Amino acid sequence: DASEEEILEVETQESSPHESAPISRQALHAWKLEVNHPLTGTRLHFEAPVPDDMQNLITLLRQNKERNRKRAT
Repeated sequence: DASEEEILEVETQESSPHESAPISRQALHAWKLEVNHPLTGTRLHFEAPVPDDMQNLITLLRQNKERNRKRAT
């Protein structure tokens, strides 16, 4: 028989949320940012593409949404 320690170890390994997470960081990204320069007041514009890992997460979420929508009908 497995000891209580061994069972806990297996359960912990199997249920680790970070191992199965599609992204290993916060999903926060500003693709477009506009601010006024603090000294000149000039309007500054910045744009950055969505990182690959975040785009993959967005795609996965959209696929899951569509799959869930089909199941509901």
